[in-house]
Amino acid sequence: IEMATSGEGYHLLVVGGGAREHALVWKLSQSAKVERICVAPGNGGTRLLAKTSRVPIQHVAVSSNRDICQLAIDEKIDLVVVGPEAPLSEGLADDLSAAGVKCFGPSQGASQIESSKAFAKAFMVRHGIPTAKYGTFTKLDEAYAYIDEICGAESGEGHQRVVVKASGLAAGKGVILPVSKTEAKLAVQEMLEQKVFGEAGENVVIEEYLEGEEASVLAFSDGETVVALPAAQDHKRALDGDKGLNTGGMGAFAPTPLVTESLKRQIHHKVLLPAIKGLAQEGRKFVGCLFAGLIFTPDQGIRVLEYNCRFGDPETQVVLPLLQTDLLQVILACVNGTLKDLPVEIDSASSAVTVVAASQGYPEAYRKGDVITGVEHAQHLLDNVQTKSTIHVFQAGTKFVPPSQHSPVPSNTDASTSTNSVSSSSSSSSSEAKLETNGGRVLSVTAKAPSLREAVALAYKALGCIHFEGIQSRSDIAIKRLDKIRMAVLGSTRGTDLQAIIDSIESGSLHADLKLVVSNVKDAYILTRAAKYNPVFIPSAKRTRIAFENDVLEEIEKVGGVDIVLCIGFMRILSPSFVQRYPYRILNVHPSLLPEFAGGMDTDVHTEVLKAGRTETGCTV
Repeated sequence: IEMATSGEGYHLLVVGGGAREHALVWKLSQSAKVERICVAPGNGGTRLLAKTSRVPIQHVAVSSNRDICQLAIDEKIDLVVVGPEAPLSEGLADDLSAAGVKCFGPSQGASQIESSKAFAKAFMVRHGIPTAKYGTFTKLDEAYAYIDEICGAESGEGHQRVVVKASGLAAGKGVILPVSKTEAKLAVQEMLEQKVFGEAGENVVIEEYLEGEEASVLAFSDGETVVALPAAQDHKRALDGDKGLNTGGMGAFAPTPLVTESLKRQIHHKVLLPAIKGLAQEGRKFVGCLFAGLIFTPDQGIRVLEYNCRFGDPETQVVLPLLQTDLLQVILACVNGTLKDLPVEIDSASSAVTVVAASQGYPEAYRKGDVITGVEHAQHLLDNVQTKSTIHVFQAGTKFVPPSQHSPVPSNTDASTSTNSVSSSSSSSSSEAKLETNGGRVLSVTAKAPSLREAVALAYKALGCIHFEGIQSRSDIAIKRLDKIRMAVLGSTRGTDLQAIIDSIESGSLHADLKLVVSNVKDAYILTRAAKYNPVFIPSAKRTRIAFENDVLEEIEKVGGVDIVLCIGFMRILSPSFVQRYPYRILNVHPSLLPEFAGGMDTDVHTEVLKAGRTETGCTV
């Protein structure tokens, strides 16, 4: 590349319009070696980034491989970075190479590791890469027979579930997880006969269902060397508790403590390196980002669920903030075949969490055209705080709309791409323009902090600044990987609020351990509610406050200590010495507005509010 040898900056083209591409543009714009970035097509987030970026960022409305190649030639692009899989599977890297333009992204042949699940499964078997038992089918009767063979009896010990996959690219919707043989056969019928996934479903992969925890590993490769980024875990289901429909991903975090140092070595030697070497041996040299979707089974160890030929979304939004080495340097080392000579440094002292905000209705038909507010507020939350933590809002389904074009009635439709001609972002998104929703997954709020718990809290705090009609997100991203909050409760009355806590813990929506419930009233109903949670009666009558509290502290020590103390209908005043034992970790909750509805020993306060005919109430903390 002449520009590299002349000492001038690089002119880059990033292909794609999601949060992944926003994150790539953000990271690449930090490189001192970058002079200009074109994005095709980009989104509202990349346009907002252009207002503050040191590097000029332009947006181009091209989508076909032919137009991208012509753009690269016309704009004298030095390097193309491809985000999504579709252009790669259609041979974009090959076309760019033929045009003399370097590309970070694998050839069409190497991209088959994602674009054809049938190819990928056979490839794994050829190269001894651990994966689930499978079969590929184009005929219905043969597929049915295989399902009968794998599943055995419909119930009982011999019952084995299967996974049904459309072999081709199906926009992330081609993997079905049936719970019975009947559902499995219906899924196959819909793919092979009803053509629900078109050409992508003409060849069907059926594999045994594996139990275990999943993780994703993104790795850079120059075709010989492979360097992994921190392992991530994402959340595919739409609703809390891993319920609801499958999505493209509602959030992620990295690194995951699930992947130990020992597992990292296994992944390198059993999953990543064999894939890169195997592709090279078959004449499909892989240059780009290899994505490995893994499951850790209790009886079979690591198994590969899938390979992707590009950066994952939303995993990219959590691993790039942890990358300390210049991303452009890493990519250049890949395309130039010198990755083995480059130390790739990771911020191992931090964790990153991203939470996706989606449009109402996603992943099915969703709204578009709702005004988004609070993005810049969220991004600047830490501006006046001395901290190593960071916040980034990576946008996906967004666009800027001038007031004259703003639609007052949002539409229910599928995602689309705005059609803007080549333009500088600052001029196309003036200060009067409004940011609107333009897709299912609207944006990802990413926080990096010294601990996973801090990153989770910061990501949700930033998300709370952002608003649009119908916004939906999960409230439990990374929660399972946090140590549970250990709680003690002090109460003297009915314990109505304790019941809400118990219900939330048992439903899985509150990630906490209720270690101890203490009451100073022997027959208080709060002890009955706490029957399964170590209820303890400690008398307070005719005793000093310190004597009573010392007994409470002794009980807390017996359970190994707690993180927070909740006072729920607790009819005693705590001493300064007790409060100092738990600074900022004692919460006194009263379920209505004081002082008018102060309640009593056994009063349901909200019932009293309703009886009084009031239309407003609240909670005092």
